[in-house]
Amino acid sequence: MSSLFFDCSRGLSGPMIVGALCDLGAKPSSLEWDLSQVDLGEFHAHFERVTEGGVAGVKFSIHAGAVHTPDQDDKHDHKHEHGDHDHHECEHDHEHDEKCVHAIPQLVASVEASSLSDSVKVRIGSVLARLGQTHDALTLDEAAAVICATSALDALKPERVAFFCREGTMDATIDSGSAFAAEFVSSSESLPSLEEMRTGHGLGGDDQSLRAVLGEPS
Repeated sequence: MSSLFFDCSRGLSGPMIVGALCDLGAKPSSLEWDLSQVDLGEFHAHFERVTEGGVAGVKFSIHAGAVHTPDQDDKHDHKHEHGDHDHHECEHDHEHDEKCVHAIPQLVASVEASSLSDSVKVRIGSVLARLGQTHDALTLDEAAAVICATSALDALKPERVAFFCREGTMDATIDSGSAFAAEFVSSSESLPSLEEMRTGHGLGGDDQSLRAVLGEPS
């Protein structure tokens, strides 16, 4: 039985999950196609292979607008904007993409109307429901991470998925990474012994990295 284990000891976020799954073999082009099926406005995504803190892996990022501008890499204020949003709102002033927010009910409706598979729609809907407990809207990178991570898992098709995280990091309402992890059997214990088939890393800021191990329990 193929198992996919995420080691969250050095960080956890939605974009890092996407990066780790791409490092394991999920195709960025397929994920971008799936993203295009949901109404997120114009965007461009990056799947960059980089080495940070001595770890080589994939860093996923997404930006509003069809064309990349240098200013989009200069801002790193990752805050959520909450409130009543009947539609997605983007301020095109070259601030970072956290200015672009998408109301969760509108995201759910757009996912349901998309051509994504039924299983992917159900999983995305469940993760968004968890986030909806405390969020009215999601930033572009958080929304995209939920969609891409679900699509990537569907493509890799592991028979079992588990996240191994530090105590207190599994609050499903915090962000896309925690909400996604809460969808699966999780544990605060160390990873079990297994015969590794492939290992991937998703990189985040401040030398954070998420390790994903695909293998067979030994």
